[in-house]
Amino acid sequence: MRKRVTWKDAWRREEKVRHFLKVADLVIPRRREQIEFIVQLIPHEPSAPIRVLDLGSGQGTLAEAVLEAFPNSRVVCLDGSALMMKIGMERLEKYQNRVSFVLEELDNLSWLKSINGKFDAVVSSLAIHHLSDRRKKAIFREIWGITKDKGALIIADPVKTDSRFLGQRYERVLIETIRRQAKEIAGIERAYEEVEAKHRKAQRTSPDKPATLRAQLRWLKQAGFVDVDCFWKYACFAIFGGFKRK
Repeated sequence: MRKRVTWKDAWRREEKVRHFLKVADLVIPRRREQIEFIVQLIPHEPSAPIRVLDLGSGQGTLAEAVLEAFPNSRVVCLDGSALMMKIGMERLEKYQNRVSFVLEELDNLSWLKSINGKFDAVVSSLAIHHLSDRRKKAIFREIWGITKDKGALIIADPVKTDSRFLGQRYERVLIETIRRQAKEIAGIERAYEEVEAKHRKAQRTSPDKPATLRAQLRWLKQAGFVDVDCFWKYACFAIFGGFKRK
């Protein structure tokens, strides 16, 4: 049996990072739509001088979208992969003093000590599902503590379902979406069976720990966030979060 690697090990491997960068737009459903919607949910005027924290910032895709939509914003990019951060720094170099970088892992409380002050918004794409459920609950409370009044936490992440029937339907939707995106974006024709086989192989060895959407909405409320909701959902991918008001 193939050994299941941890997500920390995976993102330290250059081949894993390069492969993700190559296929991300093909295998993540409606990725550009997700990024744009996260930015639209930030509850501040475009001209506001907001401070935003991007957790699991990776190659800087979401951070760049925030910096473009809010020209007076400053963004702190936090990620646990030195390789990803290097790529992100190169991508965001043109923003100079508007962006800063922190190399830290979210499963360690030390991440809070590595940043200063509070934020008008905290955003995250494809990162929280790497954490255990216990850690997810804790980090929602930690994020509430560093979010300013009238701020928000917006997360885009895969979520799991307890329904076998829905799980099967979501898998079919995801496979068809990957096939369509591969054709539309890269001009690649892929058979359903080929994509299905690769997807299931990846699932068997994945270190990911997605939680149900219902559970995470409950944990956000318990952490203190209000107006908690699922803002967007496509099969097993969701954008959800909440706001902070005194």
